[in-house]
Amino acid sequence: MPLHNHKNKSELKLLRDDKSEMLIETNITYIPTNNGKTYLMCIKDAFSKEWYGCNYNTSCTSKNAINALDDAIIRKFNGNIPDNITLRTDNGPQYISREFNNCLKIMGINHEYTEKETPEENGDIERLS
Repeated sequence: MPLHNHKNKSELKLLRDDKSEMLIETNITYIPTNNGKTYLMCIKDAFSKEWYGCNYNTSCTSKNAINALDDAIIRKFNGNIPDNITLRTDNGPQYISREFNNCLKIMGINHEYTEKETPEENGDIERLS
């Protein structure tokens, strides 16, 4: 079950890692196919450049963004969310949505937005696009 769908959120006890601050970035790459446009949402460590997770889909919603984050948390941290983790995103509708931000709050992940019209602030992951 994805972490954000856990029914007893108040009772959910996640193990925490004691690493220092961690900054991860996410971005969406649009991939044309014969059946239309598809979307690849990727999550990457801003410092080590290690890819943590992704979601490939025909839609680009807050649920898809949450699924990419869940994939990253499960793959990289075995479902154990480290302390002091910050996710940097642009101001896309899926990232500013209430659903996405509530999920981050439940997971204890800080959210940092880049300034509008400044892809260089998220430049490392923007190179994928």
